[in-house]
Amino acid sequence: MKTLHIGSLPFKDINQAIHYTFQYDIPTLFSLPQLDQDEWLGLDVLLKTEVASGDFDDLKVKSLSHAKIENYKPAYVEEFKKKLSHTGKKEMKLQCVGPVTLHSIIKRFRPIEYIEVALFLKKLYAHIGSFFPDEMDMIFFMDEPFLAQNFDSLPFFEEVYRDANALYDTFVVHCCDHLNQAQLKQIHYPLHLDLALYQNDQTKPSPMAIGIANESLQLRAFDLEQGEFIAPACGLGLKSEAYCWQILQQLKTIKSQIHQG
Repeated sequence: MKTLHIGSLPFKDINQAIHYTFQYDIPTLFSLPQLDQDEWLGLDVLLKTEVASGDFDDLKVKSLSHAKIENYKPAYVEEFKKKLSHTGKKEMKLQCVGPVTLHSIIKRFRPIEYIEVALFLKKLYAHIGSFFPDEMDMIFFMDEPFLAQNFDSLPFFEEVYRDANALYDTFVVHCCDHLNQAQLKQIHYPLHLDLALYQNDQTKPSPMAIGIANESLQLRAFDLEQGEFIAPACGLGLKSEAYCWQILQQLKTIKSQIHQG
């Protein structure tokens, strides 16, 4: 089991954020929404590819076929790559908004076909990976917080999921909302789930990556042994910097206890 975190962090200093993410077994190319409000989920890719203007209160979105994918550059990628080179780490994590969630965001502001989102994200996912050398072991988290409430959209994006799975060494679907058992059975890719959302379920899911919050630390070790990755629960970007360091230490303690058996 290895430690990692989801994308956003609450830091307002890039160097502090770099230092923090590299304390995990697997560092993550992060976003800093407290430093730049445009780095919130989904908004970043629309603004940087020049198909949208405004914010989540009043977003104007053009046809995604006009997207300038080549103009998209993940935030802090150069600082992150420099640290990767310095540490010699060969394993890292990326994340990007998923198709169900992006479709849900855009349709609040204008009608949009599934195929428009699918074609846009297939190109974007390939572009994001191109910033790193082939020898890097890349873990890709597709961020789908709106999946549970828009599950009927999932079949329309199967090709997007399949392409992302083929592009990266490890592909994981991240959902920080509660998926019911019927929904879980229809997802054929590894999942990252916040385990506290499933504490009262009679049948627990078996995710590859497990999110842990303070309120779920009473979970017994056998609830965690099945996971390949352990992470803070979603929403770290809205927490305090002190909380970030606290939960990291707790994850290290949990990992140590599991390894000791």
